[in-house]
Amino acid sequence: MGSGFDPSSRLHLRAGDTALCMGRTAIMPGGRARASTVFGVVHRSAGEVFTHLYLVPHLPEQRHLRGEVLLAAVFPGDDLSAARAFAARHLGLALCDETSEPVRAAA
Repeated sequence: MGSGFDPSSRLHLRAGDTALCMGRTAIMPGGRARASTVFGVVHRSAGEVFTHLYLVPHLPEQRHLRGEVLLAAVFPGDDLSAARAFAARHLGLALCDETSEPVRAAA
């Protein structure tokens, strides 16, 4: 991972959305191995609330601007606990520091 790389900067957040760094993994969909940061994002849009689990791959320096984000799972409502449980069960999640502050989209 290059210096100055902020995986949360790759997330597409709207006003009212909240992203939480859940941890890191090397397991990708399809069995590929690539280091990624795992985020749970609660989206609030047009009266609907849903939670997405995203993987943000750590790309080599020359591919840094590609901006790849993979959707791993979708959960109804504000359910970061279900997203974290899914990540632990299916992605071999190594948890972030419990003091991680949520990333919030600008209002």
